Amino acid sequence: MWELVSLWMQMEQANADRAAAERLERERLAAEQAEIAAQRAAEEAALKEQAAIQKAQIEAAQAAQETAALVDAQARIAEARSKADTTHALSVLGLGALALLLLR
Repeated sequence: MWELVSLWMQMEQANADRAAAERLERERLAAEQAEIAAQRAAEEAALKEQAAIQKAQIEAAQAAQETAALVDAQARIAEARSKADTTHALSVLGLGALALLLLR
């Protein structure tokens, strides 16, 4: 009878050990999955950050191009004004010279 009780106790201990081993294996697998998920999240965050940096660089380049175009347009306007002022001054001088000739 004691042998039967001892055998039953050994079977119960084996079942408890197996259940503990299975629980530990599930916990190990869950930890691995959590680590993989964390790595994926970190990779996604890095990709989003890189995309944001590239977008900012593109926007900065576009702003620089727009600024350069604006500066160029302002230079052309200034040049046109200068030519207009020169033409106007020459016209006034020409009219003045013509008036002097006519007055003689």
